[in-house]
Amino acid sequence: MCIRDRVSTQSTGSRPKRLLQAARRSYGQAEAAVLCHFRMQPSINAFYVEFDNKLGPTVCAEYPHEGILRQDTNLFDSLSEYLIPKSDCCNKLLTVTAFGVTVIGYPIQLQDDDRYERNHLLFNVGFIISDDMVPTPYEPLVRKLAHYLQALEIESSFLSRDPGTTKADVEKILGAVVEGLDKEGCVHLPVDDANIIHLNLSLKLPDPPSVYPFQVPIRVRGFDTSDFGEWDLTLQQIIPHINGRSYIKQIAERADVHLQQVIMGIKHLLYIGFIKLIDIFQYSNMYMVTPEFTQLAENRDMQEECVRYVTLPGHTPPPITEIFQLYSQLKPGVRFGDFCGRYNTDAVGVDNWSGAASCACVTDLCVAG
Repeated sequence: MCIRDRVSTQSTGSRPKRLLQAARRSYGQAEAAVLCHFRMQPSINAFYVEFDNKLGPTVCAEYPHEGILRQDTNLFDSLSEYLIPKSDCCNKLLTVTAFGVTVIGYPIQLQDDDRYERNHLLFNVGFIISDDMVPTPYEPLVRKLAHYLQALEIESSFLSRDPGTTKADVEKILGAVVEGLDKEGCVHLPVDDANIIHLNLSLKLPDPPSVYPFQVPIRVRGFDTSDFGEWDLTLQQIIPHINGRSYIKQIAERADVHLQQVIMGIKHLLYIGFIKLIDIFQYSNMYMVTPEFTQLAENRDMQEECVRYVTLPGHTPPPITEIFQLYSQLKPGVRFGDFCGRYNTDAVGVDNWSGAASCACVTDLCVAG
């Protein structure tokens, strides 16, 4: 179960413990830790994890100090194979969503026969955020922070010279990063005389709107499939089913992916501007154009795309002037089925569904049930 409820509280003392105990009875231990943590802590949790040759994956530093990974060992155990993955997954950005959180990490493996016991150092640094937050703005920061620590280790054995000092120094860095991003959206932190950590959150896009199972995603930008194999696995499964006609619940069923995962993937595509959402097409709907409709009269590229999209298969593409005249007749009080019969859209060569979808997509056509 994903835990998304977050409320402000100033409670201290035994209150967190009672919350955790109550939540465990309802949600299970891993989810309970998430619930309590995000009710009482900053929205970003930063971690530094190493592979200890005796203990295995170990949390060496975390901010806040009593962070989510230290709060409940069951959660850490469940995520440990992603926090310290196999060597094939090192030096790559890993984003995993589970137990109500999204873990963004960049594991790094350094080889040196003389410097390290068993010839290598394996560590991971990253952020943990609630799974209802969009991870995209934080991913480049995690990659950059990992490269900073990698450079410090190569230059001065910053991570390996003294385990006790390392924990304290890294936790100070994580604290400064979290506080800086939380308050200012940027971090400029001198580490030593030669190294300064610079991190800046990119311009925040508006949060994507709520996404519902009955909505239909429509592509408004082409997908570059040349590196499709490197995309998120959920997106790889659902993108082939985004055809402009299937609604989200249908996509989840056809892709055999849990509905909530599909909704999160759709939110991501909305956030980066690859799709728009419209309601399910019905002939009983009433449509009306908005002032944005003038874009179709002024934009030649939009006109060409509109003609391609709405033309019935096997028909001669109608002139844009005829399509424009048809759209102009959409008025309140006229159901779309009546509109199609009155203007004989099939004879014009316009696909009824594509016509409504295209207008809704490029001109923000209003729909009334």
